Amino acid sequence: MPYIYERFYKEIKDASGNITKLDISYDKNFNFAYDVVDAIAGESPDKKALVHRSTSGVRTVLTFGELKRLSDKAANALRNLGIGKGSPVMLLLKRRYEYWVLILALHKLGAVAIPTSHMVSSEDIRERIEVSKARAVICVNSETICDKVRDAVSESDTLQLVIGDKYPGAIDIWELTENASSEFERIPTFVTDDMLYYFTSGTSGSPKAVIHDHSYPLAHIYTAKNWHGMQDGDLHLTVADSGWAKSAWGKLYGQWFMGAAIMVYDYDNFYAADMLKLLEEEKVNTFCAPPTIYKYFLLEDLKSYDLSALKCVTTAGEPMPGEISDKFTEAVGIQIREGFGQTETALQIQKLFVAQPLQIGSVPYRFTVRSQLIDRVDDAADTHMRSLGREKVHVTGPVRNDRFFLTKDQRMIASGVTEAFLKTDRERRIAFSCRVANERKHQIQEDKQKNDQAEMQRIFTTKRKDLRSFLLRTCRTGSFVSVSCRRHFYILL
Repeated sequence: MPYIYERFYKEIKDASGNITKLDISYDKNFNFAYDVVDAIAGESPDKKALVHRSTSGVRTVLTFGELKRLSDKAANALRNLGIGKGSPVMLLLKRRYEYWVLILALHKLGAVAIPTSHMVSSEDIRERIEVSKARAVICVNSETICDKVRDAVSESDTLQLVIGDKYPGAIDIWELTENASSEFERIPTFVTDDMLYYFTSGTSGSPKAVIHDHSYPLAHIYTAKNWHGMQDGDLHLTVADSGWAKSAWGKLYGQWFMGAAIMVYDYDNFYAADMLKLLEEEKVNTFCAPPTIYKYFLLEDLKSYDLSALKCVTTAGEPMPGEISDKFTEAVGIQIREGFGQTETALQIQKLFVAQPLQIGSVPYRFTVRSQLIDRVDDAADTHMRSLGREKVHVTGPVRNDRFFLTKDQRMIASGVTEAFLKTDRERRIAFSCRVANERKHQIQEDKQKNDQAEMQRIFTTKRKDLRSFLLRTCRTGSFVSVSCRRHFYILL
């Protein structure tokens, strides 16, 4: 049976087998929950979709058929509480397996999921509720999470729903789900409808909510296929809390597009030995974690673990130290492939999953990223990245990304990388252009924007130090908000 992703995604290659173009096609009503998860459930209901392990050793396995049934029941339960199309719902569920059921249910309803880290404060939650107009907050009864949510919703009509042990004043959503009907008819949604809000660090002021529509999952076909090196039937583990965008990269969309299963390790405190034992026992095939995880792995006797099932390992979030990568490769026999992207986009820069020499620590640490601002974006814009040289890297991102950043005082549309290739020259420079439009409630004079852009163009031809100074000053004064400027500053350092 062909991969389900092949219905939406095609790679155009040259005579040498290099990808030259990505052909993405999808219906205007595309919805990942219906068109991927339910579709697989209809064809292979017993196919393994998710393996969940708790630190106490409890193992839960969900098939695609079970995911469909449970997400249909959860959708009915949520709908009975008044959650419907366009309703924002915040999720603070750590690594509970119920997260995957509930986010699929929200997709089916056409509601907007807001995955949130459990580490936020009650004030953070209150701020996010105010900005997003969240209709409900679903939280796990663990540590002080429910207390923080209770304090945040106390002065609003936002519902508090709970997973796990009951909590005073909160609705047990899983009990409602178990008692709900499994009969659920498809609700019409559009690919341009809002699907996800991710709150990211603001360059100035409060954190901003990045909105991704229903086309966003399509961007992660590339992530799973060409970065994680995934195939049908594989088991993949990404180390990330469900509240982070990295979870969408490695624990949801691309993996199921590829017909692979997701491994979820639900832990509170990280112990390298426990995770290595998990990789061995579950025979994980592909693995992604920040460099710090690999550093702690090296403190263990790696050769004492049977990691023979591993075929690809990746890392992101910070530069990978060369000595860490070399030692891991020596012990396990697999090279670590680095990648870079942002909450606002999908994977942008990465090392292809092919047999090619690697420049350890080169993504993104040794690359220079350059942003070019424009006055306005009215459609999904392409980002072009090019340079000359001999080492190939592939760049990709959301199929569409006419996204909004929603805050109390501004609305921003940002376009991300769609598809491109680049090669690095000896100076390892990347020309990176990103279209950004910023619509503020407090009107910014057009001539001011034009002056800022003119100055940006002038500074691009001068020293890097001057560019950093200009970006810091401009963001500080609020003249514009670039796409994840803080990450750009980090690269420019």
